[in-house]
Amino acid sequence: MALFGQGSTEIPLFSRFMMLDDFVERVHVVGGEGYQFPPSGDTVEIPLDAYTKILNDLVLSVQHRNMDAMGQHQEREFSLDAAAHAIQNIILCRLNNSDPCDKVNPFVIDARHLTVLRGVRAQPAGTRSSGWLWAWSKVIVQTAEELGYSFQLEDSYNIDIHAELLCYDVGTEPLLPEDTAQRHVNSPR
Repeated sequence: MALFGQGSTEIPLFSRFMMLDDFVERVHVVGGEGYQFPPSGDTVEIPLDAYTKILNDLVLSVQHRNMDAMGQHQEREFSLDAAAHAIQNIILCRLNNSDPCDKVNPFVIDARHLTVLRGVRAQPAGTRSSGWLWAWSKVIVQTAEELGYSFQLEDSYNIDIHAELLCYDVGTEPLLPEDTAQRHVNSPR
C-alpha cells in the first residue's frame, strides 16, 4: 500500500525496501525543537525526542513479535509494515514553522535508547531482520555524530553506569559533611 496514496496496488517487496532506505536517508534529527525542513522534500527534520520514541517503539514492536513462528515472507511483511508506521510517525513529527536558532537545546540520551541503538547497529548483515534495520543504522550513526554522543554507541561505553548516573538529580547541591552532622544533631531520637 502506498504511503501517500489511496491506491490498493501491492508494492513489490524489493521496492518497499528501496523506498524505506530512500526515506530514512533523508531523515535528519535535530537536538531540539526548531528548523523548517526544506520545501523541496530532500530532508525531513524531526526533534530528538520524537526520533528517540519512534525508534524505541519500532524496535520494541519487532521484539515483541514472535519472529521464529513466522515464515520469512511474513516476517519481512511485518517488519516493513512496522517501518512504514515509523515513517508515518516521522512525517507527523517533522519540524516546520520554527526558528533555526532553536536548534540547540539540552538533551539527554537515556540508557534504554542507547540499548536500542546498539541493537539496531549490531544486526549482522545475514540475519533475517537485517534487511530493513540496516537503513535505520545510517540515521543512527549520523545523528549520534552530529549531536556528539557517538562515543556512547561504542561497545566500551558502559550503559549500566550511564543509566545509574541519570538517576541522580543534576540540579541539587551535594551534601557537605557539616550538613550531614547538623541533621543528626537536630533529628529526634
